[in-house]
Amino acid sequence: MSTNYFRLLLSRYNFRKTFFFDIDVDDTLICSKYFLIFLISSLLFLFVTGDGLHIFVEHDDWDFMTRLIDGMRGYESPSSKPLSEGRWIGWLWSDVAANLTVNEIYFLFMTGHSALCWVTSAFVFHSPRARGVLACALFLSLPMADLHHWPATLTPLVWLTTIVLSLIAKFRHNILIYMAGGLVLFLTYQPALTLVSIILIVSSTNRKYFFVLLYISQFVFSTIVSFFLNYVVFGVFGVIPGGWRHAHPVRTLQDLIRNIWQFRISLSEFITSYEYQIILLLIVFFYAIKSDKRAISQVLFSFFIIFLFNSTIQIISGVDFPARANIWAWVYFCMVFSKLLKIDEYYISSRKISYIGMLGMLLLISKGAFIWISNCQAHVPYVTYTEYLSQRIMSAGEGRVYACGDQQSVAPLKGVAFRMLRMAMWKTYDINIIPGTSSICTKSAKFSYSDIIKDENRDIIIKFPEGSLDPYAY
Repeated sequence: MSTNYFRLLLSRYNFRKTFFFDIDVDDTLICSKYFLIFLISSLLFLFVTGDGLHIFVEHDDWDFMTRLIDGMRGYESPSSKPLSEGRWIGWLWSDVAANLTVNEIYFLFMTGHSALCWVTSAFVFHSPRARGVLACALFLSLPMADLHHWPATLTPLVWLTTIVLSLIAKFRHNILIYMAGGLVLFLTYQPALTLVSIILIVSSTNRKYFFVLLYISQFVFSTIVSFFLNYVVFGVFGVIPGGWRHAHPVRTLQDLIRNIWQFRISLSEFITSYEYQIILLLIVFFYAIKSDKRAISQVLFSFFIIFLFNSTIQIISGVDFPARANIWAWVYFCMVFSKLLKIDEYYISSRKISYIGMLGMLLLISKGAFIWISNCQAHVPYVTYTEYLSQRIMSAGEGRVYACGDQQSVAPLKGVAFRMLRMAMWKTYDINIIPGTSSICTKSAKFSYSDIIKDENRDIIIKFPEGSLDPYAY
């Protein structure tokens, strides 16, 4: 009797329909000729801008792809990232990345980024052309214009996020996919969990607040798991943020006031980055309230809740979060404006609102393209100089390589620390540049000026024009 009653209860409340049933996803995620066209177009864009030809890698990303030799000083060991940021997957991935070349890591990352953009577009459109436009806007992400200079660190981010979204699309009724995938993404790069949740919230036709609560619950659960792993391995239940993050946890009312005051900087950067998009969405929000369009008001208010949740964490911890960490914000704006282009989406019948969606997309694409091109061009002189320097050293023949003088006295190396230059030359060209001793640098001063000198001991000396070398500068 009780068994039959239980079965009847299950039949009336279908748990399979409780999760993800309202998400309309294009079944053709990646395996299509249209994705290949988009991928080739993306790579072509990178070559035209010079980014794919002159690959620039940020200073602290070299640690994740380089096997340091004795005396070579890095920035932060990959093994310290779980304790400082909870990024366990990056630590494991660094052993793989150390066996790959810079070019292989870069193109593996960019291919993953393209795949992620294409899969995300499937949560909005079925038409290949419409997906292509949205994928282009997603590819030109403002945060990614900066983040793609950390290819070794973030390759797991783009590929694992792509895999998790694909699994959710395939098994959209199974909440365990989101829970397990969300934990893996959190241990890879915390904003990735927010990114996936935002995609689900925007693409669902209802139950948006449910996804918001699910995201917050998953965030708390993943944080506890991360803390527990740190306790097991390092004996610390929690994280110890790096010094550059200027952590200042709230303990008193004065701490809270101080952190709120500091948060205004991050808030100002966010508003400056998306000022026009925010204005357009406020117009849509007021229209939705006036016209009682609950679907669109829910998706806009859900964004506010998630932004408030992440802001609260930043204020309580006092940790500095760079603007590039908000990768989910760009995806949100792209998806919402894309949906506004569909007249019947969110139960909107006003063509004027679709014009707002079109304007929002044009602003995003134009700004993204401008920032990407500017960012790529800014680093070309540095990469070109390292290529030139490697050719000069190799043409000098065999011998130990020393450096004398301040590398920043050379214009393309302005703002580049010696340790970054040394790791870049070692990983990219297999050239170990050793800081010159006082005797070697004094001896090199006797030679007439040349950027490369070979002395009587067959030692190769890189002679920078001015100053003295500081091998410990950050």
